[in-house]
Formats: sequence, structure tokens, C-alpha cells
Amino acid sequence: MNLSSIYNNSGRFWESIECCHKAQAIIKKQKQREIEAKAASNLANSYLNLSDYSQALKHVQRAIGLYKKQTNNLLLSEEYLTLGQILLRKGQWSQAVKAVSKALLLSRQSQNKQREGRALIRLGYIFRADPQIFLEGGYLHLAIDHFRQAERYFREIEYKPGLIEAIYERANTYLSLGMVDKSKELINRIQSMIPEESPWRFFLLRLKYCISNREEQFEQAIDYARKLHRFYAQAEDKKGQAESLEMLGSSYYNLSNMQEAEKYGQKALEMSKAIGDKLIEGQSQDLLNAIDSIGKLNQASSADSG
Repeated sequence: MNLSSIYNNSGRFWESIECCHKAQAIIKKQKQREIEAKAASNLANSYLNLSDYSQALKHVQRAIGLYKKQTNNLLLSEEYLTLGQILLRKGQWSQAVKAVSKALLLSRQSQNKQREGRALIRLGYIFRADPQIFLEGGYLHLAIDHFRQAERYFREIEYKPGLIEAIYERANTYLSLGMVDKSKELINRIQSMIPEESPWRFFLLRLKYCISNREEQFEQAIDYARKLHRFYAQAEDKKGQAESLEMLGSSYYNLSNMQEAEKYGQKALEMSKAIGDKLIEGQSQDLLNAIDSIGKLNQASSADSG
């Protein structure tokens, strides 16, 4: 199980899954619920990272059931965080909020500020992610409040990875509000906190991609999106690949290259449907609908000219 955790944290998800199955085989005839729960937890995280949301959901529900019997609130809070991420990707917004809110409550009861900070980040992300429910009525500003609170906790306990993630998510939300200068300021802060070879450098490309689009530097945005796609392909991250394909399609759309925009938009739609990611599927479909509308307008214009 320890080896499974190491593989999971190293991005070697299939090897993590294999170790979980080996551990389960060893304890098959024994009642070791702690190991059973850990195996279910690791399997859920590995399948989530592989964008297999059905398998991830099955295993996280198993882990939640086992940890409830052990009355271990801290470990239970981690499973509710995982559950919230899965539900978000499956497009079940309100259920995702409930799961992460439960994780936040359990973290507070356990007096664990690291876990509480992570729950605040996840909740803020959901507030930013839902295009229909949570972006109405100032929920983006509520997301920023959550990220700021997480930053305070992580700074207090000197937990650098969490602090970087909280700043990153706040920068992303400022972009959604059109506050490019504030986002650039936070990007510079993150770059000063991480070494050149850190994978976080690749995640910053997403923010730089968004800024390039806003500043109408679309060729540069395409370059960032291609680099992201290569990174996610090497990591076998299907969610990341689908997202970067949609980003490529959107950039080509901004360049009025509808043929390339449709090609990448269609690829993103197919991949997001294959993994069941409703969030990226919706974005890809919106892009294709916009391309279709422009095509119909051009046809009508040509007909009128004729």
C-alpha cells in the first residue's frame, strides 16, 4: 500500500492500481479494514487521475463506507474531497458542493488546517467552474474569498504546495473577472516560489494561455496550448489532453480559422465524452455551436450577396 501511494504521487497510476490489487489479494481472507479503506482510496485517486470517473466513483464510495465505520474524520474528509472532484467532472454541481462542504466540516472538526485549506480551494474551484449556477450573483468573488482563506492557512502552517495552488486558483479567477494585471502579478509570485524544472511551470502555461487570448495574442496562445497538450499526453492525463485540445480549438476560433477550430473542438468533444467529463464536454460543445453559427451566418450572407 505504501508503494501504491508513492506511485500515485509520482503519476504512475497504473502501477499504483496494480499494487492496490496485490495488497487486496494478500488480505483477502483477513479483516483488515484500514488497509481495505486505503486500497479503495488509492484506487479512487488513480482512476480519477486517469479520468475513469465511473471506477473512481465506485472506489471512493467504498472508501467512504469503510472510513465511516472507523469513525476517522480526517481520512473521511479526504474521501469527500475526492468525491467532490469526481461529481464536478460528472456535471453534478450541487452534489459536488455538498461533498466538499462535508469535507470542510470534517477537516474543521479534526482541526487540520492543511486539509481545511484544500477543501476551501476545491469549494472555490466549484464556485468558479459552474457556468450556469455559481457564476451568477457574485460567486466568483466568493471563490476568491475561499482561495484567500486557504492561502492564510497554508502560510500559517508553512505548507508551500498548498500556498502555490491557492495563489494559482486566485489568479485563474481574476482572469475570469477580466483582471489581467492582478493575474500577472500572482503569476510572477508563483514563478518566484518554484524551481525552473517544477511541473507547476506547465500549469502556469494555462494562465499564460488565457492572458494571451485576452490580449489577442492568439498565435502565442496556440503555442502555450500545444505545450500543455504535449505535457498532458506524456503524463497520460486524458482530462488535461481534452482541455488543451479545446484550448487549441478556441484559439483557432479567435484567429477565424474555423477549419482548425472545428477539428480540435471535435477532438476535445470526443475525448471528453469518452472519459465522461461534463465540464470539458460543455465547453467543447459551446465552441462547436459557435463555429456552426458563424458557418450559417456566412452561408446566409453569401446567399444575400448572390
